Amino acid sequence: MNRYAIAAMALFAVALTACGSSDSGSSSGYNDTASTASYAIEYSADAPPAMGKSSFTLKVKKAGVATPGLAVTLAPMMDMGGGMRSTADMGMTHGTPAEAVVDNGDGTYTCTLYYIMAGKWSLGVNVEGETATFMLNVAMAGKDTAMAKLSSQTKRIMALGGGMQPMPYFLFNEGMTGADTFRIFIAARQDMFTYPHIGGAHVEVSTDKASWGAMMDHGGGHYMIGGLTGPKAGVQGSIYIRMSVDGSQCTTDGSAPNGSNDYQTFLVTP
Repeated sequence: MNRYAIAAMALFAVALTACGSSDSGSSSGYNDTASTASYAIEYSADAPPAMGKSSFTLKVKKAGVATPGLAVTLAPMMDMGGGMRSTADMGMTHGTPAEAVVDNGDGTYTCTLYYIMAGKWSLGVNVEGETATFMLNVAMAGKDTAMAKLSSQTKRIMALGGGMQPMPYFLFNEGMTGADTFRIFIAARQDMFTYPHIGGAHVEVSTDKASWGAMMDHGGGHYMIGGLTGPKAGVQGSIYIRMSVDGSQCTTDGSAPNGSNDYQTFLVTP
């Protein structure tokens, strides 16, 4: 049994435990509640979850009192249609990138996930070793590009269903400030449940594919560039991104650059 199947079976066991101890019901993505033996958990967000960046707040109560200082972690898992009923189904599931949970000091916890796919997701919330589960319907992205993907020419990982594939890098749109500042978040897929944040990459941006400017690495996989020319407030336009990791340029298909596969395009509306 390979390590991906073992990881999948472990998460399957967690999901079964959570379903037995929580009252998750179904979630619209705005508000929901679930519970463990010791904690009541309230999920709240300004918008339903959708492909790309999704931020939300968890309020955790113990004996009816919002409780700060707890160890809270997230375990998002894509349901590929089997309803997570068997280990065979589990072999077709995967995770998604996540930020570390932020303790706000008042019993609420700020959470950010970066969904790589729309569809049905199971969100395990572990509080001090006890797990509750929220079932979420993650919507398709809106008119602007939420996520794009580039692939390594040199690094390979196990593919879903077996075999090897170029390591994918997921670039997430984190929005624009005004019409000239653009932010992205980058994570790689190391295996189906491990998505490390990518720092130290050389990331360049253009609005015309002729003049390119380097993005600033703000740590934790976050990059920013200011002073863009071209985008207009309220008008959707294109931003082009190219990236090198460890000195190797990434492409859309993991093959050598050919002039058309060495960048990705984000449609954005300032």
